[in-house]
Amino acid sequence: MNFNENINKQQNLPIEKVDEDDVDAIIRKNNYKLTADKIKEKLSKILNDPSQSAKRWIWELMQNAKDVKNKFGKVSVEIELFNDQLVFRHNGDPFKMANVTGLIQQVSSKDSNNTDEEVTGKFGTGFIATHLLSDVITVNGIVYHKNTHKEFEVVLDRSGRTSEELLPKIEDALEKVRKIDTDSSFRTIENYENDREEEHYHTSFSYILTNDEKKDAAKDGIADVENTLPLTLVNVSKIKQVKIIDQIQNTISTYKSEDIYDDGQIRKIQIKVSNGKSRYFITYYTAELSLSVEVNDFENLKLIEHFGKTPNLYRDFPLIGSDKFYFPFVFNGNKLHPTEERSGIPIHSESAADHLDNRRLVESAFEAAKVFTNYLLHIGAQNLYVCAMSRLPDEKWQSASKLWYESLQKDYRSFLNKKTLIETDFLENGKQNIELDFACLPFYGDNENDRLKFYNIVAPFIGRDKIPKKELLINWIKASGPKDELKSWGRNIRYSIVELLEELQGLKNLDALSSRIQGEIKAIDWLNGLYAFLIEYKETDYLKEFAIIPNQNNCFQKLTPDTLHLEDKEFNIPDEFLNVLNDLGDDWKNKLIHREVKMPGQNIEKKDLLLASNRINEIIKKDDFRKRPNYFKIVIDILRNITSLENTENFRIEIFQRGKQLFRFEENVRKVSNTANFNFRNALNIYIEDFNSEIESLVNIYGLSKKLNIDKPTAVFWLDNYLNRLLSKQDYSHHIQFGNIVPNRYEEFCAYDDLKNFGTKESPLDDDLILILNKLDTSQDWNKILVLDGINIDCQPKIFEELAVSVDSAIIEIEKQEAIEIGYINSFKESIFKLIEWCNQNESRSNYLKHFKQRKNDLWVKFSMTNEILTLIKDEEAIGTLRLIKESKVSKEQLADLLDFYPNGLPQNLMDYAKEDSRKKKEFSNLLKVGSKVEQLFVETLKDFNFLSNREEIVHAGGGSYDIRVSSPETGKSFYIELKSCKFQNTDPISIAISQAKRAVSELKNENFAIVVIERANENVMDVEYVRKNCKYFKNPGEYLIHIVDGYNTIEETANKNEKVDLRMDNAEFKGSLNYKWVLDKIGDSGFTELIKDINKVLL
Repeated sequence: MNFNENINKQQNLPIEKVDEDDVDAIIRKNNYKLTADKIKEKLSKILNDPSQSAKRWIWELMQNAKDVKNKFGKVSVEIELFNDQLVFRHNGDPFKMANVTGLIQQVSSKDSNNTDEEVTGKFGTGFIATHLLSDVITVNGIVYHKNTHKEFEVVLDRSGRTSEELLPKIEDALEKVRKIDTDSSFRTIENYENDREEEHYHTSFSYILTNDEKKDAAKDGIADVENTLPLTLVNVSKIKQVKIIDQIQNTISTYKSEDIYDDGQIRKIQIKVSNGKSRYFITYYTAELSLSVEVNDFENLKLIEHFGKTPNLYRDFPLIGSDKFYFPFVFNGNKLHPTEERSGIPIHSESAADHLDNRRLVESAFEAAKVFTNYLLHIGAQNLYVCAMSRLPDEKWQSASKLWYESLQKDYRSFLNKKTLIETDFLENGKQNIELDFACLPFYGDNENDRLKFYNIVAPFIGRDKIPKKELLINWIKASGPKDELKSWGRNIRYSIVELLEELQGLKNLDALSSRIQGEIKAIDWLNGLYAFLIEYKETDYLKEFAIIPNQNNCFQKLTPDTLHLEDKEFNIPDEFLNVLNDLGDDWKNKLIHREVKMPGQNIEKKDLLLASNRINEIIKKDDFRKRPNYFKIVIDILRNITSLENTENFRIEIFQRGKQLFRFEENVRKVSNTANFNFRNALNIYIEDFNSEIESLVNIYGLSKKLNIDKPTAVFWLDNYLNRLLSKQDYSHHIQFGNIVPNRYEEFCAYDDLKNFGTKESPLDDDLILILNKLDTSQDWNKILVLDGINIDCQPKIFEELAVSVDSAIIEIEKQEAIEIGYINSFKESIFKLIEWCNQNESRSNYLKHFKQRKNDLWVKFSMTNEILTLIKDEEAIGTLRLIKESKVSKEQLADLLDFYPNGLPQNLMDYAKEDSRKKKEFSNLLKVGSKVEQLFVETLKDFNFLSNREEIVHAGGGSYDIRVSSPETGKSFYIELKSCKFQNTDPISIAISQAKRAVSELKNENFAIVVIERANENVMDVEYVRKNCKYFKNPGEYLIHIVDGYNTIEETANKNEKVDLRMDNAEFKGSLNYKWVLDKIGDSGFTELIKDINKVLL
């Protein structure tokens, strides 16, 4: 047997039966064993990490299809998925025998240096990853062998747990292809190249899916196509189309790429999907790499990011597992050296050639990214955060390699900082983008919801011109990278809650914040949003750390028990009281949280009006309070506060208003939100004391009338009201003893305790007797110690018995002195005669003058029986003349003056004038008496009527500014009536005194002054019932009488100015006149019933 025969014999023997002495057979066995070991090793890796291989298999098949030469220029691929089988087909050129044996032996038929740039595969081992789908792969195709095209089918059976189990299966497959020239199953195809068409998919790989794991791997690979196939078609121009036929879902999807634009650097590619939306990509490319980004379309140019979701590195086809190789754009390098598993690129060695080549390409990619970013800015692309995605890849870094990549990152981020990448909501000069350097990214919390809430807080504060649009924030935060890489931005790119609070604190007050806040939101509303955020995220400790809560002076404070308190909303402290505290040197507005601040659920100490009242009163009670120059203004500002301008009839406000009249200050009562629980007593005590001091300083009624700019009767009335108001309030009645404020009968102000009332109601004193006493004993001037008429206050009376005793004592003292000094009594002659006359006129009351009554006749004889008197007694005519003079009450001085004027007797015209004047006086006196009787009758009518409380006091003044006053001791209120009686069916005008008109006007707002008109009955016969039925009630006449008052005031203001040219008005008498018919028209049907209703309403 020759050598060749022996070789053939050995080759035909099974591997396990090789002659151990046959070197060639042993080498052959070893080669098969190496193949089996390598296959088994790679299968183990794949099967041990199925998650990555589940996506990788499809790209290994597609890469092989792309690497095959194709006479049609571009390869077309079909992938068909059945429930239990997957078939991969392509229309590439026929196999060569080296390709077939390479598949069997898992040996690459490609150049190990991979110098062909159109060939992607490098190791030739990727195909084995497809065994994840099936242990057995049936390969069908056309092989070009010895210038002949033949059909073939090879079964790649990788089942078996050991390499020894694989050996016979590898051998069987190889033995089959050895017989290509003789085995009829390798059918020869004549004229193949001429008959072959592009639609013919003669190359196929079939995988039987034997279990759920393999079926899932097939489905996962198909599903991954949607994410990565479009970019693969962008990178691999040699793939014309990919058709995926899913028999399970009964769908067919065809992916095709179409170049829309290509200028040698920039390509715009549309990926058309038969049953879905097209995808659009822009690619920047150089000779060694390309960078691609997806856009929504080529008009709006919104960049679409896939950070960490799909492979980011491609060597034409995706490097499965490079999802975490973060880079702004999809990085494709046809000279990249991937790892054998095609899961990434090695870059960590500083000496390995593949690592160094990859580093150089990464560096070039960063430079290309700058160019690409500038281009995207130039064309107005949106979603530019994509360009900023520059975090470190997720690698097992060596210290040197990490420093190398960090330097690239820092350089690229420095470049980005100067680019207008931030798209804002703020449009200025037609631009919305700002440089990244001038922008910041609001950042708080662990999830998107937290961060968007924080964005809403930050945006109005730092301005929408400095932050990205809200819809871009989350993507920008992702693009900025993890916290430990932020320093490479060269600045603080993120804006934290601490930075916000520091800036806010730096503004110091709400006004500065208002100037800063953008948009329509109010500064206080923005703050409330911030507080709500801090409360929601349990960050309330910041409220203690930062001064960011406005007080009521709008200044920011920290929330500590010593700095800020909450104002009680129910018992709030009005600003008016807070201003008082400020004037007192204790500015509570600094301590109280702004009223519009909302911080629900926070335990903050409250302050209310009661506490403010206590503090105010604590200060004003101190002795040194009145040493303040502004103390009285503070008191005014305390007292003037009321909760309703409709109800001013309370003691404090009445006293305040009287003080306003007296002191003539400008402040009016004012409406405030709350006065409950405020103690006005101390302030009112001070006010009343100053009020009394001011009255005392005016000395007398005249001084008071001048101060108030009113006449004396009105001043008396004004003072009477004040004094009675003091006495009506138990808490303040003691003030009547403060200062000299009660007028005596000389109208001089005296101490209350020093004055007495004018007798009693039942037994009043007698003015004439008081004057006589003063003449008899000048040391006893009772007018100095008696209260002035018109001042109706309750004080200790001087009784008539005391007066009588004093008069008797004075007479006794005079008589004693006469006994010592004869003639001494003569100086009291006139007074004693007047006393005798008084006794004669007041016979019953004269009984109290027991001594004088015994002595009066003796004293009369002593003074009267002179020689001159005896002569006169003898002359009857002289006696008659004396009698007339006496009855006329003409004084000696008046008679002397008249005789001086007319020494020759009285002329007739004077007698005529005197006659007419006497007639008028008699008529007036008669009317006065009648009027007085009507007034008395009207008082009886009122008394006959039961008022609401049955405690009303009815006073008949009988003159002055009113005739009758009805008062309530309980409320201190009064109703005033001016009674006008006239003849039956009167037509004459009604006269009204100026003082009455003034009273009507002054009481207009209180609606407590009325004119009552009564026409007298014939012969003046009237009773209570007549008065009740016939009285006519003129309500609130002040609104009409104001014209009389204004006219009088005008005359008074212009006359008697003591100027060089002056209007003099001496002894002029002015009265008001009311047309009687007009009065009746105004009264209408209003009578006694309406009057009583209004009196009750006022007195309540």
